[in-house]
Amino acid sequence: MRYVRPTPIQAQVIRPILEGRDVVANAQTGSGKTAAFLLPLMDHAVKNFTDTTQILILAPTRELACQIDEHALGFGYHTSVKSIAVYGGVRMENQEQALRENTSIVVATPGRLLDHQRYGSWRFDNLKAVVFDEADRMLDMGFWPDVKSIMDKLPQGKKRQMLLFSATMPGPIEQLAKQWMHDPARIKIGLQRPPTAITQMLYPVAPNRKEELLIRLLKEKGVSSTLVFVGTKTGADRLKKRLDRAGFHAGVIHGDREQKERDRVMNEFRSGSLELLVATDVASRGIDVSGISHVINFDVPHDTDTYIHRIGRTARAEAVGEAYTLYTREDEYKIKAIERVLGRELPRETGPESTPSPHASGSSQRHGSGSSHGRRPHSGPRRSSSGHHSDRKRRFNPGRRPAQGQ
Repeated sequence: MRYVRPTPIQAQVIRPILEGRDVVANAQTGSGKTAAFLLPLMDHAVKNFTDTTQILILAPTRELACQIDEHALGFGYHTSVKSIAVYGGVRMENQEQALRENTSIVVATPGRLLDHQRYGSWRFDNLKAVVFDEADRMLDMGFWPDVKSIMDKLPQGKKRQMLLFSATMPGPIEQLAKQWMHDPARIKIGLQRPPTAITQMLYPVAPNRKEELLIRLLKEKGVSSTLVFVGTKTGADRLKKRLDRAGFHAGVIHGDREQKERDRVMNEFRSGSLELLVATDVASRGIDVSGISHVINFDVPHDTDTYIHRIGRTARAEAVGEAYTLYTREDEYKIKAIERVLGRELPRETGPESTPSPHASGSSQRHGSGSSHGRRPHSGPRRSSSGHHSDRKRRFNPGRRPAQGQ
């Protein structure tokens, strides 16, 4: 697996897990936390193998569930410990069979796992460990009642090791830790800060020139493995088509894409045959691709946590990477909020395309007295490239998250 030395989270988490302790760990994305909990749990499962499900891992999205399952497959390839990913968007039959056969490790999204429970597909009588991965995201996406329901349906009165990984620790998650954990080891790694190996740059731009600037950046910086974040599903589809017309081979993932299509695109991106991927925030959860060179925020996220998660897709496992954010004058308040949390002003780069229009609408400055040579007549309110009326300002909400279907 090419591990040379443990990352900080691995160095601090593996020992207490091997000792059987409950763990609450705060770690930023890309820190190596998946291996941090899988390796010691699977070591115990191999040494104490039984023909029952021993480990349950709950994750907020199917992409993250698949990523964890792929890691488990790699770690346990030469062992008897097998895993299954259980998530929505696909037929239940194969998942149901694996659950009834008591696969050693079950990695599941909460909603689909409850669906199987209603059909009596699982009991988990001999469960040894439960892992909550990206617990704050499960809370944000409205899965917390499902998580509590799953815990209530597990056989009561049995001791299980509980591991909770979360970038932040809001009240409901703290309450879970107090209710279901016993004297947990508490570990904090690099909270609320992107990895220092990421070079960040801001590009001010008029709304009607965002696509033009993005294409110029992609050509100038070189496309090796680039992830572009867009705020909406329709915006992602539109940008993908624009990039295709510009000569790039781009893929897109979001909540409206079929699971088979999302899997195909992700496999192409991981293999390097697809060098440019356009994604929404929720669909991107679980993207764990080594060697992503650039992350580009085509649309500015609505909160700092999302910004940190996005740019954390590059510079993973102590590598280096670059993150660019395209922003309009309407986005200034969001940029300032991000800079306040980061504790510093981010560098700006200006150029022919990366200069905001003097008007909020992004319209071109008129030359002379009303001349309109080379322009189409303006017949209504202009729209920005993200599809919103450019004269409509949106309030920044530090706690706002993308909708579940993105």
